Amino acid sequence: MSRFVGIDFSGAARPWRPLLDRPTVWLAVAEDDGYGTRLKGLMPVQSLQGDVPPFDRLVQFLARADFDVAAIDAPFALPLVHLPDGRRSELLRRVSLLPNAIDRPFPRGADIVALGEAVAPKAEAKPLRQTEQYWVERGVNARSTVWCGARGGAPFAAGSFACDRAFGPTVLALGTNATWLACRGLPCGPTSSMGIASSGLFEILSYQSPCRYIGKFAYPN
Repeated sequence: MSRFVGIDFSGAARPWRPLLDRPTVWLAVAEDDGYGTRLKGLMPVQSLQGDVPPFDRLVQFLARADFDVAAIDAPFALPLVHLPDGRRSELLRRVSLLPNAIDRPFPRGADIVALGEAVAPKAEAKPLRQTEQYWVERGVNARSTVWCGARGGAPFAAGSFACDRAFGPTVLALGTNATWLACRGLPCGPTSSMGIASSGLFEILSYQSPCRYIGKFAYPN
């Protein structure tokens, strides 16, 4: 039996409040028993067990690793030219020194941009990693992790990095230092050319090289 988790993430403040009429951070759990993959659960992050704030409940859920693959629609790294010492572990160390924003449990997107620009000035407004450029060229929307303007990816990166710093950089690794595989899940995009309707793409976690398509995870629109 294989168990998969898809997480619809957010870098904004409101989705992480304990009480919401219309939650927007959701988890979908699917299981494959060898005869097919079936949706077993769909819940907002506020419904996860625990007495701590929703973001911390998500961190605890990931740390338990009660699944084979977890996919999150948030980035794991900055473009290589903006990566401190060219190492993700150093990136997470520096992120751990950043204060949380006053309205959310992780740093501001602007702080992530500043961290990247302290390594190297931006050559363009919205630099992309190779993996993001790969998908953009195929018609899938991908946000820049060092852009904090409209549709910026930096706030998503801030939240994703904060998940990492909560339980150490070896957990979200290429499956070598953990018992489960972390993935980046792309949200729905123009995927009709791949024959995938109403589904997200699972990508193997990769900091720079194009990610490989390893499966699909259907979820309600």
